[in-house]
Amino acid sequence: MYEARKYFKKRLKWCQDHKEQIKMNILASHHSNNDFRSFWKATRKLSTKSALPVSIEGVSNAENIADLFKDHFTVKSPLAPSHAELNVETGRVVEIRCTASEVDRIIKSMSRGKSPGHDSLSIEHLKHAGPHLARLLAMLFNFCISHSYMPEEMIRTVVIPVVKNKISDITDKNNYRPISLATVVLKVFVKIIIIIIIYANFITQL
Repeated sequence: MYEARKYFKKRLKWCQDHKEQIKMNILASHHSNNDFRSFWKATRKLSTKSALPVSIEGVSNAENIADLFKDHFTVKSPLAPSHAELNVETGRVVEIRCTASEVDRIIKSMSRGKSPGHDSLSIEHLKHAGPHLARLLAMLFNFCISHSYMPEEMIRTVVIPVVKNKISDITDKNNYRPISLATVVLKVFVKIIIIIIIYANFITQL
């Protein structure tokens, strides 16, 4: 059973790495067999993504375009930073911790096929990383909670500009909306925090 799963994963990885070659081989096979109905059907399924514009707002250099979108998508709060001290009186202390079983359950429940963050790690990596990963992530998350700190590499996101209206002016920066790609570890941590908040709120209401 183990060898069969290992072989399946190996062949699946090969297919993913050579998907374009496989598509071209299928087209060539249909053409050589004079099966033009299947040939054109497969051709229509090929990606027809339009090319990216050569400039945005007159800016053509890739690095300058990235800086332009960075400034455009940055949200600046009109409010000054708050330095008020939190003064909360409570008669009960709620221990805030997560367990390896909770982390493992969240990883197993997350959907596959999502875009990875800047570290190129996807949920598939976490699902197949072995039984010890959940314990290590639980230790990391508990340190983050107890010290009120998250590593910069974990919270760093990649912002992708996506065209709002393809028939409109694609060189206009206002015709783009931002899509943020967070790291998969941060996504798991956010789900852990939600569970902790719900649990803490329930306990304090007892």
